[in-house]
Amino acid sequence: EDSGVFYRVKVESFDQEVYIPKNFIDPNDTLSNLTHAIVIDRNQQNQAAFELSGDEIRMISYTLATTGLQGQSSFETPLGTFRTLEKKDRFQYLKSNSSEIAGYAPYAIRFCGGAYVHGVPVNYEEKDGELVDPGIIEYLQTIGTFPRSHMCVRNFSSHAEFLYNWIELANGAVIIIE
Repeated sequence: EDSGVFYRVKVESFDQEVYIPKNFIDPNDTLSNLTHAIVIDRNQQNQAAFELSGDEIRMISYTLATTGLQGQSSFETPLGTFRTLEKKDRFQYLKSNSSEIAGYAPYAIRFCGGAYVHGVPVNYEEKDGELVDPGIIEYLQTIGTFPRSHMCVRNFSSHAEFLYNWIELANGAVIIIE
């Protein structure tokens, strides 16, 4: 709904309405230039990456993934089609109920609010009062089993790195299905 300088938008996954400044939304912008898409299946806890060129669609990767779980401080990964918004080589996250940095998720691709596709989360270790990075973790045994993230889509870190380097923000999308 249009109300002056804002659009009123109902966000189904959060069951609330929000106001978004009009300068953030171009109603004439379409996905007609889409060339890269990551499709994530919440029910099956897997994902595939596709390249689109003309009338051709090629699947270039298929792997397991872990999506978000509704909880006290977490959310389901939202269903829908989203443009890729930004990439961060390290997306930092906070300790529960705190403003302290707990760690990071490597190779993060943001697609909706606080939702990212990323690698295995890494908790910083504390040594002599300093936060120390123990290094990127490749594997997590729960990837592909059941929803358990805070809203993001977890990948094996090497696959997240592949997606991070492959996706083009201007022509990329993340599609969440059930």
